[in-house]
This record gives sequence, C-alpha cells and structure tokens, in this order.
Amino acid sequence: MIQEKTGVLLVNTGSPAAPTPQAVGAYLSEFLMDGAVRPLPALPWWLILHACILPRRKKTSAAKYREVWLEKGSPLVVYAQSLSRGVQRMFDDDRAGFPEGCRVVCGMSYGDPSIRDALERLRQEGCQRLAVIPLYPQSAHSTTGSALRRVRSCLKEMGWSPDAREVESYGSYQAYVDAIASSVAAAGFNVVKDRVAFSFHSIPLTDVEAGDVYSSQVESTCEDVARSLGIPRERWSLSYQSPFEDNRTWLGPFTTSRLGALAREARQDGGDVYCICPGFAFDCLETLYDVPHELAPAFLAGLSDAGRADVEPAQLFETRALLPRLVYVSCLNDSHTHARVVHGLARQALLAG
Repeated sequence: MIQEKTGVLLVNTGSPAAPTPQAVGAYLSEFLMDGAVRPLPALPWWLILHACILPRRKKTSAAKYREVWLEKGSPLVVYAQSLSRGVQRMFDDDRAGFPEGCRVVCGMSYGDPSIRDALERLRQEGCQRLAVIPLYPQSAHSTTGSALRRVRSCLKEMGWSPDAREVESYGSYQAYVDAIASSVAAAGFNVVKDRVAFSFHSIPLTDVEAGDVYSSQVESTCEDVARSLGIPRERWSLSYQSPFEDNRTWLGPFTTSRLGALAREARQDGGDVYCICPGFAFDCLETLYDVPHELAPAFLAGLSDAGRADVEPAQLFETRALLPRLVYVSCLNDSHTHARVVHGLARQALLAG
C-alpha cells in the first residue's frame, strides 16, 4: 500500500494535429530533428530536411493520414487517450493498493498532448511517485530512449523531482505476451496450418552496431508469443517494415520481401498468413496505411508468382474462399486487455522498492 498520491505517464510517439500538409510538416520537422532520429548533425540535416524532404513528404504523408484519420482525430492519439482512461478506471477500482489515488495521463514525444503538459497535470494533482511507461514493448534508442530523455528534460525544466520509476521495456512481460498471442488466436488462427508474420518497425543498423538492444528484444518477443501459441519455428517469421528513406542501411529482412516468400510457401501447403505488428501499441500510419498499401501488394505478388494472379488486394483480407489469405491482426489499441497489461506494469513499478 502506498500512502502518497501516485501518477502514471504513458508516452508514445505522437501524431500531426490534422491530416494537412501544414500540420504534417510541423510534426515531421519536430520528429525528424530529434537527435535520436536524425542521421546527420543538426545544421546540415535541418537544411536538407527543409529544402528537400519536407516540401515533398508533408504532402504525400498528409494524403496517407487522411486515409486513416478518425472522426475524433489521429488514431494513435485517440487510442492512447482512450487507453489512459481505461487504465485510470482500473486504478480507481484499486483503492486498497493506492488509497490516495493514482492519476493516469498520456503525453506524446512530438505534437500534442505533450509530455510537458502531461507532467504538469500530474504535478497539479499532487503526485509524488510516478510510473513512466513509454508504450514501446521493445526498447530502442530512437523510441524509448528518446521518450525517457524528454521526460527527464521536462522534469528538470519544471524544477520538479518526483520519485519517477521508468519502465524501459516490457516485450517479455507475460501479460503482454499472452495478450498478443490471444489477439492472434481470436483472429481465427489455426495452429496446425497457418503461419504468423511478425512485423516490427525497422531501425538503422548504426543503432544496432552502437549497442541498441532492440533486435534482441524483438526476437525474444517473437519466441515467447510463438511458444504461447504453440507453433513451431518454421511456421513463423520475423521481419521489419517502414524504414525511413535516407542513405542509411536499415535492419532487415524487410516484411515486403518476407511476405512474398510466405505467400509462396502457403500456396504450396495451404493455410493463411497472419500478420501482426507487436511493436506498435496502437494502430497508426505504419499499420493502417502500410499494411494494405505496401504489405498486402507484396503478399499478392507472392501469390501471383505461385500461380494466383487472379487475386485482388482487397480479397486478401475479405474472401475466405480464396486461400491463402493475409490476415492482419490489429494492435492492442484501447482494448480492456491492453489496459490490464499497462495497469499491471504501472502497478508493479509503483509498488517496487
């Protein structure tokens, strides 16, 4: 039992304020200038970014965002705020462990609601002990590392020194592993004949060479989920997606290539391919847009190579009569299961030591 007011800060990447070139440009400028993300020193990269990259990319990205935008706003932000409310309800029911109450808020590394604003809310609530959870199950320098540095920087600027407990990763946390496995099973996965394609966001190889543990954590997550599902190694694959278009080499193999091979394998011995992106806490541009527009066509190309050129992309998801299918398994988003995972992580961090 904790005899002080506690708080939970959930952090994720963020999103443009609107699906417009202006808003997307402002968001990308902040995001791509982050020292953990940019490939060059600040000044030359700023010049390249604003002269060459943003004028083109803000328009193409805005068009993509418009396709996935929800009535209430960006999917990532909508889901994150809804999840924080779900976790809040669980803490409200957990008065035995937290008699002084626990306040749950979310903040974004880029865009709104900002990390600084979220921390201000926790300070105004009188929170003395915090659980800081970047919602990236597998830790990377450019995601978890950047988020935690921003939190520390904001706390320093605010002159506030709460007892902040950081959750750096949770890719092997059993409740998370079970939640991912259950989501695959609930989508109709047949353990005897179907395959799982695990797809994670790629990172630059320079980060891996510098000691980033992301790839090893990704591998552990896949092994744990596959074990929970009860599938042998030959029926699941690990690959990476959405590398940024710059001159760096990115961690592979890429999902676009792997799905083509899986389509050919599935065509030979039957079964569907279930694609899941466990590194994303919420469905976002990289899943809602990239899966149907980039990954599905790669799967279709593999079917065509295997003699199924009559299949249209939409049928990969919708038509049970045409096999094999590509079945996309949604992220945990704002589900009750996800709220239980995050509540458990936060509770564990707050009660430790």
